[in-house]
Amino acid sequence: MSLSTALDTAKSSLTATQTQTAIIARNIANVNTVGATKKYANVVTGALGQVQVTSITQSSNAVLYSNMLEANSAVGKGNVISNGLTRISETIGDTALSRSPAAMVSAMNDALSTLAASPNNYELARNAATAASDLVTRITESSATVQSVRRDADAELVQAAADMTKILATIEDLNNRIVAGTRSGADTTDLNDARDQAVVQLSAYVGVTTLTRGNNDLVIFTDSGVTMFESTARKVEYAATGGLNATVTEGNAFRIDGTAVTGSNAFMPIKSGIVAGLVSLRDDLMVTYQTQLDEMARGLIDAFKEVPGGDIATGLFDATGISAPASADIGTYNPGTIAAGDSLTFDFVYGDKSYRATAAFTAAPTSAANFQATLQAAVNAATTVDGNAALPAGAVVTVGNANGALSLSSQTSGALGVSVSNIQTYVASKTGGLTAATTAAGSIAVGSFTAGTIAAGDKIAFTFSYGGVDYSASHTFTAVPTDTDYANALSSAIAAAVPVTGGAALGAGKVTAGTAGLPALTLTATNPATVIGLSDVKTVPANLATHTGGLTAGASSTTITGLAAQLKLATGVTANPTLIRDGVHADYNTQNAGGFTTRLNQLSDALNAARSFSATSGADPTASLADYAASSISWLQATRQTALSDTDYKQTVLDQTQATLSNETGINMDEQLTRMLELERSFQAASKLISTIDEMLNTLLNSI
Repeated sequence: MSLSTALDTAKSSLTATQTQTAIIARNIANVNTVGATKKYANVVTGALGQVQVTSITQSSNAVLYSNMLEANSAVGKGNVISNGLTRISETIGDTALSRSPAAMVSAMNDALSTLAASPNNYELARNAATAASDLVTRITESSATVQSVRRDADAELVQAAADMTKILATIEDLNNRIVAGTRSGADTTDLNDARDQAVVQLSAYVGVTTLTRGNNDLVIFTDSGVTMFESTARKVEYAATGGLNATVTEGNAFRIDGTAVTGSNAFMPIKSGIVAGLVSLRDDLMVTYQTQLDEMARGLIDAFKEVPGGDIATGLFDATGISAPASADIGTYNPGTIAAGDSLTFDFVYGDKSYRATAAFTAAPTSAANFQATLQAAVNAATTVDGNAALPAGAVVTVGNANGALSLSSQTSGALGVSVSNIQTYVASKTGGLTAATTAAGSIAVGSFTAGTIAAGDKIAFTFSYGGVDYSASHTFTAVPTDTDYANALSSAIAAAVPVTGGAALGAGKVTAGTAGLPALTLTATNPATVIGLSDVKTVPANLATHTGGLTAGASSTTITGLAAQLKLATGVTANPTLIRDGVHADYNTQNAGGFTTRLNQLSDALNAARSFSATSGADPTASLADYAASSISWLQATRQTALSDTDYKQTVLDQTQATLSNETGINMDEQLTRMLELERSFQAASKLISTIDEMLNTLLNSI
């Protein structure tokens, strides 16, 4: 190697060392800068030994960075939900404090019980009125708090849209400079750090995924696939929901690039981030809790109403703006599925009681109107499931028919919801040939087995008389029976039969179905003197849907949206608390007796009786009012605790991911100082080489 070549090599080394030293200094200066990555020079050695810095690169880990964005979005959503639920819990949800709805329902119950023990005590009556007033105040204030949380969430969505717009504008500016710098070969690593950090800020609001194209050009999508940035920032917009209250269960949609990313009509809904959390809080969690409050208000009004079957707003508790009577869709008329002799039974709920209706068809329905009329007659004649009571006076429950579409509706607001369930059809033509027989001693003929009329899953039922006692018998066939199978099934059903009025089973060996004369069916008593008989033969088919005329189960919404906000104490109770004992609108204490307790006991029983609440409210749908209020608090606390636990876990994941990413790509001071020492030694070596070459050149020149 010539001296000139050695000199060029030493000079290039000094230049490269100078560049690398500057990079190290830049790294050290950014050691505490959030999001700063480690930069390093790409050094190339030429054929003659010269070294050259060709580019500056930064450390990166795409997988860890993507995981961090995902975790950051999850934490953003979790924090919003946790904070909202905590706010509700702190104000109304602590059962240990007397201000929760659950605690006040219990206080109301205690006040009624105490008053019932001394019904002529005015102070106790006033205490009961105060407890009722406090309960109304707590429920209405709780509703107001829920709606305040919803409105605040809506306002934060407006701010989120503004913040995201600013962040995207920053990303657009940085991206343009990065693309231009990459094309020109300039160092864009600091710009890359700034852009990455802006994307992290954006990911707090919505879940994001990123794609890097040629020239380091960035594209950003939401976690649902909507484009947020591609060369230019896409429009982020949100209009505040006007008139947001308890009756408005869904606010406006959040839009990105013109596409709705929240709401029931969103085809590409976002899954994480602050925006998703705010919408979940506003349109899901708070709406659910509002429903629970509405159901408490409905339960109070219904429990304390004074006119059976009439308007619900007639008792101790009242409300304005109570909704119209309820209606439930119960199927579409299906001609040809009901035959003469068939009997259709179903249960329906009106108010807080279940009623059983039976429609007996002497002829097959000729039309939807004919089918409707038969069902209506059955509803009108219905009694409670226990058979003790008919529909209350004034109650109007109507079976509707709109071009074959069937409905059940209450025409009085006293219903507070209606439903149909437990539908069964007894098909006369599917009894296997079994027929009724009058009572006789010893033996009776009960028809002739008819093959093909019993299918697997069919259930035959009949009433069997033995020694003057009626027994209820039934058998479900697991397979299509032969005549012998059928006779044996009858014997088993009779042995297992229990008295209609309740009691022990008849037992085996007392009556058998003979098999010798099949297909003729005969029942024989072991004791020839015993009188036996068979009646009320019917079969419930396995494929029930093809034998109901199209009637299906259905339920109206029992919830009156926004009722909690409208709840109030009946006028006059505060001034005259003895109305609680005697009746607010109806006169229960007709003798004006000071010791009258009947109404107070009724009210206490109503508070403790199981009621039907919305099955979608999240709380116990079949509890007493007090237990429902307690289960509502349990739902709130459990939901809050789950949200807090999930958020803590996600925060831990985020912290660990950030730490791992920092270890992979961040700046380590010790490492940089060590590298600086290496560069100093390299600089010294290059300087020494130049000094030696200088001496050699001087010696060469002096020798000439």
